[in-house]
Amino acid sequence: MAPSDMTKLPYYVQRIHPSGQLPIYTQFKGHRTLKQTKVRKISGDVQRLMREIKEYLDIEQDKDCAVNAVTGHIVVKGHWKGELDRFLVSKGF
Repeated sequence: MAPSDMTKLPYYVQRIHPSGQLPIYTQFKGHRTLKQTKVRKISGDVQRLMREIKEYLDIEQDKDCAVNAVTGHIVVKGHWKGELDRFLVSKGF
């Protein structure tokens, strides 16, 4: 995607400053039985980004991908770091 097309997106994901990596993190909860992937540093229309992520990962249930209302992070059930990384790079981030 060209940089001019990226500015037309209603959301923006800021890279981590020193390393230049995307802010995608995997975590375990509940004695390592619950796996989650979290996308941070999002500004703009977080709900639209969540819908596009759900479509890209083919997630149908709302409980498997949600926006944390307090922090504004998108939390996806399961480990999707590689897929989310490819998705955001394809969007120009």
